[in-house]
Amino acid sequence: MSESSNPSPPTYHLPHERSKPNSRLRPQPGAKSVNIFDAYHGDFNDNSHHRDSDDADAPKLDELTKRLRIALEPYQMSYLRQQARKAGENPPPCVKTWSSTKKGYLPNCPSNGCVVYAEMDAAKAACEKIDDCGGITSIRDGSYEVRQGDTPEISEGESSWVLKDACKKRARAANVWEEFSSTLREALLDSSLNLDKSYGPPRKDDSIYLSVASYRDNTCPLTLRQAFERADHPSLLFVGIVQQNCLRDCMTGTGWGKTRAWVPGPPDTDCVNEFCSDPETKHYCDNSQVRILRLEEIQSYGPFFSRFLNSKLWRGETYYMQIDAHTEFRRGWDTSLVDQMKRTPSFPYSVISNYPPSGGPSIKRDWPASSSSERFPGALCGCRFEGAGGRHKTVRLLETGRRPGPNIDKRVPQRSAFVAAGFFIAHGSIVDNVPFDPFMPYLFMGEEIALSIRFWTSGYDIYGPAVDVLRHEYVRKESPKFWESVTMIFSNGMIHNRLTDLIIPRVQILLGFDEGAGDPSRIKPQSILTMADRYSVGTKRSVEDFVETMGFDLEKMIQRMPEW
Repeated sequence: MSESSNPSPPTYHLPHERSKPNSRLRPQPGAKSVNIFDAYHGDFNDNSHHRDSDDADAPKLDELTKRLRIALEPYQMSYLRQQARKAGENPPPCVKTWSSTKKGYLPNCPSNGCVVYAEMDAAKAACEKIDDCGGITSIRDGSYEVRQGDTPEISEGESSWVLKDACKKRARAANVWEEFSSTLREALLDSSLNLDKSYGPPRKDDSIYLSVASYRDNTCPLTLRQAFERADHPSLLFVGIVQQNCLRDCMTGTGWGKTRAWVPGPPDTDCVNEFCSDPETKHYCDNSQVRILRLEEIQSYGPFFSRFLNSKLWRGETYYMQIDAHTEFRRGWDTSLVDQMKRTPSFPYSVISNYPPSGGPSIKRDWPASSSSERFPGALCGCRFEGAGGRHKTVRLLETGRRPGPNIDKRVPQRSAFVAAGFFIAHGSIVDNVPFDPFMPYLFMGEEIALSIRFWTSGYDIYGPAVDVLRHEYVRKESPKFWESVTMIFSNGMIHNRLTDLIIPRVQILLGFDEGAGDPSRIKPQSILTMADRYSVGTKRSVEDFVETMGFDLEKMIQRMPEW
């Protein structure tokens, strides 16, 4: 099949495939600092960076992330006011604003009762004067009642408006999720933001797009340098970075386990500024090979959402490669991976992935091209179920050692079961065929099983690499962790676990286990399934076949590694 088009993947790769439809239901539920998307051009010292100047219809990621930041600020006010005091600035005012229309009703009455008003404006004005008023609900006779709750519950024929009092909003998982998901949904449906812009079909020039999600990672510039310097064809490499940095009055992590501490630290390194200011690497920036979306620490919404933003920086390159910002490269890595991709039996509908060996870009050593004496790389054929935030479970992948038989061509990647989030490479068609799901904010677990089942059911076969070309820094003890930032920003020590527990069913329903198995209506709140049809499993192979092929027993919540 030609690479010149971006068709739906074929359905004939594996002999065990059956033309059985998916049984999983996919229901739908009824101004601050500007974020900059820079495609770097010209003199580095000129701060007037251009925004995709040759593409007026590029996705407006700065506007999307600005809307999310504004929407969530009422739940971050304690942190924001503390930061202002540290900087000797006036704290942000306690502004009262109102949400857009929400379906359903707000529960319970304020202390002075559910007073009824004939006009919406009168009801809103009254609510703003009541200490425990969460918003108003329009009841079926057309009047409006003040209500105590601030999270709508599903009902027919009723609508609500939530009061956002910036200095009274306590960050609860349900409120944060509802604000994030409703704001994101409105943005995705806003055609003026061009968030559905497609840059497919992929080019046929063997170019590679490197997707880098960088959360407060000072090794990011070293990762970029190695990627370009150790590539055989650096002119065909294009990088998209979603950077989430602390700019001032920063805290960082140190130690591990019982010795872990949250301590003051310096501002984070700007990945692109440092890379592009180096005379040895500046020309890659001048050639527009480095793209960046700059976010602040307060806009760290987790790896799922970062990967979604990364996918919007893809510009039609032949291959889509996802890594973390603390990755070491060997010489000739690009040639090796392109060769491996083309050797896979299902190319171009192939994904190569594993957990790379331990290492890191800050280790000063050369890593020459591979030799025939190297051990065969590990793959990802095993997994286990484990707790995720509270009452729910998720799937954690397990590295699998492999020893190919004497008749196996070691240059050809061998089949594997799962995809790692820290490294995979796929054909660029995957961006349009399997769009990244942005509705899993704040989750740190579940990304890999979600990628695996969505890629596979969309017709992409999964392989372990024939040669390791990356190393990955795994522990990073002397660095901040994403969940530590979430806890600090929302001034709530339990909010990350509670957000995980609330949102993880969106991952579970893909595989069909735990809450919502076979009955998505059981998932509460139903907003967890917002736009789930757009980001669900594929239609080329069934979930049942995935479960069988990868050895899952969902009733017992165990997995037996496939024999192949």
